[in-house]
Amino acid sequence: MAKTAVRLDDEHRQLLERLAPAFGGVVTATVWLAREDRQLLERLVPKFGGRAATVREALRRLAADHDRMEAFGAFAQAREGDSIVASYQQVPQDPAEDAAALANAIAMTEAEPWRYKAGS
Repeated sequence: MAKTAVRLDDEHRQLLERLAPAFGGVVTATVWLAREDRQLLERLVPKFGGRAATVREALRRLAADHDRMEAFGAFAQAREGDSIVASYQQVPQDPAEDAAALANAIAMTEAEPWRYKAGS
């Protein structure tokens, strides 16, 4: 593995620190790269203008992807809740079902040996 040192400005260090918990909490500006990763870095360097610029761009994109995934997760969770509410609105519970549920709850409670007895 080759050692690649990259200096980060405050903005990019903050991005790295924001992402760190998702990757075990490790924050460092010096990374050890496997040969394959180093080749990827070197392949991208001309496009982004240097190693540090390439790493900064990768951090920005990773942070943006992470934010999109979190936003989608929140959206999906809210949509699932909306779906449950909508299903009850489309097919409301019948009052007869309420009465049956209450009767069953009372019967089960009265069948329990621990049930409350008036005057005890």
